[in-house]
Amino acid sequence: AKFLGGGYADGVNSGTNAVFVALKALELPPFSEVVVSAVTDPGGIMPIVMNNCIPVIADCAPGQYNIGAKEVEAALTPLTRAIVVAHIGGEPADIEGILKIAQARKLPVIEDCAQSHGAKINGRMVGTFGTYGAFSLMFGKHFCTGGQGGAVFCKEEDLYWRCRRAADRGKPFNLPEANGNVLCTLNCNLDELGAVIGREQLKKLPGIIARRQMFAGRLAESLKTLPSISIPELLPGAEHSYWWWRLKVNREQIRCSKQEYCQALAAEG
Repeated sequence: AKFLGGGYADGVNSGTNAVFVALKALELPPFSEVVVSAVTDPGGIMPIVMNNCIPVIADCAPGQYNIGAKEVEAALTPLTRAIVVAHIGGEPADIEGILKIAQARKLPVIEDCAQSHGAKINGRMVGTFGTYGAFSLMFGKHFCTGGQGGAVFCKEEDLYWRCRRAADRGKPFNLPEANGNVLCTLNCNLDELGAVIGREQLKKLPGIIARRQMFAGRLAESLKTLPSISIPELLPGAEHSYWWWRLKVNREQIRCSKQEYCQALAAEG
């Protein structure tokens, strides 16, 4: 929470469960429609179904793997109750534009930041714009809590307590008058050993992101003279954290097989 600029964070046991818990905390009516990104992981879409809601796919913005504001707006119906925005590969989506549409309809927005730790729009980290930010902390991401892990971030205390209840079998956290559990949900908690690993790994995250950005910058400079590869532009004000890098291959500029091309790249280091 401190890393993201202040607020509240709850550790859960996967990025999938981070999205699940965020949705569960919203307590959406059954059969609500939830708009979701076209390019995502099953872990970003199955939690919608598991919350008895209907995923509605918004198209990608032109030339991107992320959804855009116009595409989200086109997917809205009178049954829409929430929007899940995935920032794919470390590249920020147009969360500011999407939020304008969501706020006009009073729709909560969950940011799926499983692949985009530390990515920014206009100096502000993704995951801090929406109602909840959901993060994966598995071993393959920018930083981890061991094998599997996740976190849910929010800025308001009431949202935090709702998240805690959703993550831990509906226990009546901060509801002293409750007589037993208050929500039908599962145990999605992060364990203590994972939390210890995560606290240490988080200290390395700024350096990890900086080195990825430096590497991509150096490679981008080299690619300027290579007609077979184009680097798609980011949104204005966007800062990529490079879980992977979206590049366009101009096949008409290549006169060899894919295998030969990759062998040549490897030979060049």
